Amino acid sequence: MIRYLGWLNVFLIALSLSPFLLRRIRKHIIKKPSKKLSKALKFLSKIHPYLGVVLLITSFLHGYLALGTIRLHTGYLTWFLIVVLFALRMWGIKSRNRYWLVLHRAVAGLVVVALLIHIFARNLI
Repeated sequence: MIRYLGWLNVFLIALSLSPFLLRRIRKHIIKKPSKKLSKALKFLSKIHPYLGVVLLITSFLHGYLALGTIRLHTGYLTWFLIVVLFALRMWGIKSRNRYWLVLHRAVAGLVVVALLIHIFARNLI
């Protein structure tokens, strides 16, 4: 169950990053409008917030089931960054400021780095 939740979280992170990545691919590589890609982006953007909430819950469950407690670990740091992403989004809704998006994307990059560290060097901390 723990391994399943872990890989589910990896999938959720990849799916959550896909709207950003697909927009960059469309802008810099494809440079040609595509109805299928636009439809996919619209769908992925719509489910993105829900994926974040599910990721927040499943990543906590994964860590708690794996360790049986909450303690400093590479997975905990990854989860904490996911909480920061969620908090940034809530701040963005409340403030109506577009600056939150820059921070949200920067922290998302940190989540990817933290996830890779957690996968390949789990006991670093």
